[in-house]
Amino acid sequence: MRMLKQSALLMLASSLVVVGCSSPATAPTEDDAPTDVQAPVGDVTAPQSPRQEPAPVTQVPFHALKNLDPFLTYSGLIKSERLVIQDAQTWATVWTQIVSRAIPQPNVVEVDFRRERVLLAAMGQKASGGYAISIVNVLRSGETLQVSVRETSPSDDCGTSDELTQPLAVVLIPAGSEPIQFLESTEVQQCL
Repeated sequence: MRMLKQSALLMLASSLVVVGCSSPATAPTEDDAPTDVQAPVGDVTAPQSPRQEPAPVTQVPFHALKNLDPFLTYSGLIKSERLVIQDAQTWATVWTQIVSRAIPQPNVVEVDFRRERVLLAAMGQKASGGYAISIVNVLRSGETLQVSVRETSPSDDCGTSDELTQPLAVVLIPAGSEPIQFLESTEVQQCL
């Protein structure tokens, strides 16, 4: 069948060349068209490379780290940061920064790094209350984890406290070594 299609195309092409070579004074007529050539049926273009299907996207379970409530607004982390913490030593260092304003400083919250790792999103220092940050979703897309982070700020019509805040979000996800990509979004909270 493919040979028949190719032959038909060759005959059609050669007849077009013959018709195209007629003198400019005479336009081709129906009598000039070949009568024994059939139009090709089906796709006659070069075969396309197979399309790559997008990697399946699956939800990754995560949960908030317990005993952090007082530090979710007043974290002591004054810079905006996104961290993946996979060992106890790094976690102890970050924990010291998180609780640096607390008196007395609480002991580090234990994490079993054989089973879990810590994702941390710090908003940085803000000049008032009304700001928040959250990790809203963790998805696996191919070999990469995509962490959705949402920063919320107050609109001008919101009444806020006049104190420095350092919003923080901390969650635990299963241990692993795949690359992690933080996807950022912002939201303005309307109060009226």
